[in-house]
Amino acid sequence: MDERDALIAALQQQIAEQQRQIAEKDRRIAELTEENSSLASQLEKQKEEICELKQKLGLNSRNSSISSSKEGFNKPPKNKSLREPSENNPGAQIGHKGANINLTHEADEEVEHLPEKCRKCPFLEQCRQDGNVFRRGECRYELNAVLYVKITRHQVIEVASCPHDDIKQKMKGRFPENIRGYIQYGDSFAVLAGLLSTYGAVSVNRIHDLLSSMFGVSISTGTIMSMVSKCAKQVGPILPEIRKLIANSDVANFDETGTDMNGRNFWVHCSSTGQLTWLTANQKRGKDGMDDNGVLPGYRGTAVHDCWGPYWNYPNVNHAVCCAHILRERAELGYRVHPGAYLGGSLQGPAAEDEKGQGRRNRERRKRAWQRPSERV
Repeated sequence: MDERDALIAALQQQIAEQQRQIAEKDRRIAELTEENSSLASQLEKQKEEICELKQKLGLNSRNSSISSSKEGFNKPPKNKSLREPSENNPGAQIGHKGANINLTHEADEEVEHLPEKCRKCPFLEQCRQDGNVFRRGECRYELNAVLYVKITRHQVIEVASCPHDDIKQKMKGRFPENIRGYIQYGDSFAVLAGLLSTYGAVSVNRIHDLLSSMFGVSISTGTIMSMVSKCAKQVGPILPEIRKLIANSDVANFDETGTDMNGRNFWVHCSSTGQLTWLTANQKRGKDGMDDNGVLPGYRGTAVHDCWGPYWNYPNVNHAVCCAHILRERAELGYRVHPGAYLGGSLQGPAAEDEKGQGRRNRERRKRAWQRPSERV
């Protein structure tokens, strides 16, 4: 009995030890399972972050709302269109109204083209005098731009002796008020400099180079700046009326782009219609810059813009996203769509929460907004 009891006791001790080991392994398995679940969750989150970072690396001004001014020298090629190929042939479509060159006035010069044999003939002059030899055939016109400097001499006339007046007072004419110097530039130079500087966005130094090379006049940069300031004063009174007309229009376009002003970064905010354009510069790209532009805060029409978040901060505006930016947003979300898939109507969007930290929320919101009209198409 003693041996059996000892054997039973030894087996019970082994069983207890095995049960302890099993319990320890179960605890360790539970710990490893929990750790594995945590690692799997972290891995999934990291995959999402990597995917989001890869998407950001592939985003540019051609497939998202990123401003082209932020791309520096890394701008994407412009030869890649977001439009899907259609069944139509390239070029103008049936029914398209073409545009042709029109003659602005009668020809200033006429050049005759005789047959080569006639040009070498010794009897050419006799044939010219004989009215029955030559007749007019087909004619073609060539338009050329002629650049030259027109010099107007303003001469004051003095009366040396008037035979019809006994007054001995010396009489002479007067120069116009705009003729002040012995040699000066006329209004045409001022208008051209103003157009190049404002409408053409050409720098003062380049305007100096252009005018000097085209017209052979050495016009200083200071004179050019004075001309631009003169033009600005002339159009100054009409500027408030331009902004008012845009603010009262039914449909207006809004956009912004970066620029450099005296070594500092500024944002040019644009409000425009088909006939009018209102530009202002501000160091803020978002709502502060838009408010400073002065059109959107009180606008009640349809505002056509891109998907830049601060535009949605104006709830009283009927929002419409331009088709080019719809294609960019589609490209950002992994879509490729023909422009005809969503052209009409306007897209009413919720106001953005703020200008920072809204990237993911905005993308999810835009994705839902884009999916709804595409599902109806």
